[in-house]
Amino acid sequence: LGHLFGTRAIATLIALCNVVMGIGSMIGPLVASFIIQVSGNISLFMMLSAVICAVVLVLFVTATSKRAIARIKAVEAQGQE
Repeated sequence: LGHLFGTRAIATLIALCNVVMGIGSMIGPLVASFIIQVSGNISLFMMLSAVICAVVLVLFVTATSKRAIARIKAVEAQGQE
């Protein structure tokens, strides 16, 4: 992450990842059990999980594109001046 977003932002990025994972760990089982109780099978939850993973993959690829990295480095360079 440091080579993508700069070393100044690495602590913030790691903290943000931990917060998001913590929230997902709390909400995921609740959503899964609710969907399984309502629908009677796990297929709907598995499809929902696959869609969420696909969306996150698209967001990650977009955030790490060369254009996005160039923008981030430009903003970081302006902040150092």
